[in-house]
Amino acid sequence: MKKYIRKLKVPIIIQIIFTLLYSITVAIFPLVNKYLFDHILEEGLSLVFKLIGIYVLLILLNLLFQYISRLYEWKVSKLFFVKIKDDLFKHISSLDIHEFNKRKVADYLVIFTENVEAIDEDYLSAYIDLYKSILNIIVFLTTLLVFVDYRISIVVLLSSVLIVFIPKIFKKRLSFLRGEQIASIKRYFDKVLDLLSGKSRINRVTFKNINNEHRSYLTDSEDKRYGFGKFKTISDLAGAFGIFLVEFNTFVIVAILLAQGKITVGVGIAAFGYTTSFLDPINDILSCINLINSTQELVDETMDFINGDLIEEKDKWEDKKVDNLSLENLSITFDNFSLDKVNYVFEKNKRYAILGHSGSGKSSLLKLIDGSLEAETGKIYIDGNPIDDLDEYIFSLKQYEYLFRTDFINNISIFKSMETDTKLVNNFLMVLNEKMRNKIINYEDINKLSGGEKQIIGIVRMLVADRPIILLDEPFASIDHKTSKIIKDYLLNLQDKIIIEITHDLSEENLSRFDELIQMDEGNLL
Repeated sequence: MKKYIRKLKVPIIIQIIFTLLYSITVAIFPLVNKYLFDHILEEGLSLVFKLIGIYVLLILLNLLFQYISRLYEWKVSKLFFVKIKDDLFKHISSLDIHEFNKRKVADYLVIFTENVEAIDEDYLSAYIDLYKSILNIIVFLTTLLVFVDYRISIVVLLSSVLIVFIPKIFKKRLSFLRGEQIASIKRYFDKVLDLLSGKSRINRVTFKNINNEHRSYLTDSEDKRYGFGKFKTISDLAGAFGIFLVEFNTFVIVAILLAQGKITVGVGIAAFGYTTSFLDPINDILSCINLINSTQELVDETMDFINGDLIEEKDKWEDKKVDNLSLENLSITFDNFSLDKVNYVFEKNKRYAILGHSGSGKSSLLKLIDGSLEAETGKIYIDGNPIDDLDEYIFSLKQYEYLFRTDFINNISIFKSMETDTKLVNNFLMVLNEKMRNKIINYEDINKLSGGEKQIIGIVRMLVADRPIILLDEPFASIDHKTSKIIKDYLLNLQDKIIIEITHDLSEENLSRFDELIQMDEGNLL
């Protein structure tokens, strides 16, 4: 968090300066009241008119300083949101795919929404408010000490010191309950995403039970929020009791000094005014400390992402040439299934079909090759060299390639990251019939495209990437037979590529396109 405070130090300092000026105007009001009560009988109406002018000036200055302070408060919040969300997205999108998949997308959404919102309101703003409140106390206490009465100042100060220790009593429990609340929100978001993704299966028969499922997670989330709020209320009331204690002690000392004739009525009125002004920042300090304590775990979790490594950026992919891809003793075990010591060599300008029944390990093998799954043993070699960054060499096209909610060019180039006007791409587009070509290039709403049309956009994206190794996991499943045949013929005739395709089409027409057929069963290559 320190780096964000450093980046925002200028608007934060301006905010604090104008808060200080605002506090000074507030501190002058009781002095005006004191002067009125102590001198009205001597100076009469002329004093009244003079003090009215001062009062109006103080009000105008107060409003001006308060406006500028709050304006910069919003500016700090805006800049903080931009900086931290930008950093979060960069670091989360830089995560290794295996690390990324340890959480659900809904969990990341909660970090962008709930975590960041809480850090802004309950941590960063609370820290700034803490310093502002300390400055307010210094202003009011100094004014009380210099212009009112030192004895009252001492009583107020000593009473206030004791209050500061109250938040320490509740710190650990508050932080735990806040963490529980955020965790329940993540579970709730994940469940809502899960249920709404199955909208096609919500009907008159299933409606009741699906809503009951939703309600159970909603109730759990709100119960956790209520539990946090209930304990925070106790913590706040403990702070309120401390405030009442300061007010009580001030009342007692002012009453005694007035009874003994050691202070004037004007001093007594000013003392009560300053005590009220003094107690507000004390109350704010207690509240800020509670908020900071309760949010610390969220800050730590969020900073863990931001302190991670970033992807090393490249302007474009290098034009890689590959002669062979070797799998050496690749093994993985999960969910009572295993691929054990897979060895194979794939060669340039050859086309490989992977065959096998559902669950035989075909997709798992391709995920090992493209790095989506991490092998427990074994290595992948390209031209005899072990490779860690497979993205430079491999494009893996799955049945449901994710498309962004944007136009055709941004989708196939990943927001203009790659050149699209290439011979490879243009030749492919020309083999499509004109109606389909125009539709996918000029669509306005990606959700109105058919499954087959979306798959064709995925294929264009693969051709734009132009990697030397192409993995195909049934990317033609939703494309009509005639168009699928045209596309397959085009792809399987690409030169200088290693093409590996999973297929369930066992027709002679299809299998004759491939140079080698690889049969899989129970995780083994036959």
